[in-house]
Amino acid sequence: MKYLALFAVATILAATSCKKPATLPNSDIDRLQGTWELRSRMTDMPPVNYQNGNGTKLVFKGNSFSRFEKKQQTASGTFAVVWDNDAQSVVGQVVPENRFGTRIEFNGKTDPKVFYQVSNDTLYTLQGFFPTDSGISEVYVRIQ
Repeated sequence: MKYLALFAVATILAATSCKKPATLPNSDIDRLQGTWELRSRMTDMPPVNYQNGNGTKLVFKGNSFSRFEKKQQTASGTFAVVWDNDAQSVVGQVVPENRFGTRIEFNGKTDPKVFYQVSNDTLYTLQGFFPTDSGISEVYVRIQ
């Protein structure tokens, strides 16, 4: 009986200690709704700025998304928004407190982790690992 109780406690602890991000309320998904056009992208090189009308966009409608590069659709499917306060260790750079605590999962994939922050009509994204020159920081503005 003692081993059965110990096994039960261990099972409960293992099940409750798993770190699985929780899906956010619809209000967080609502903030992403619309069409966002790329204005800046920074990788291991200096930032590249993009002009209005460049055709590189993210479109969110309901729980569906479409990605366009130079006006050509390159991806589409569904997305979910999840809590994830691990941005700093994932991207390998200092992230301001209370920023980038959520990420977008495109088509149910958790790799790459795309952390985001919306401020007014600007969408900021972070992904990859910056210390090894594979990090990407993008800035989009809402156009619709």
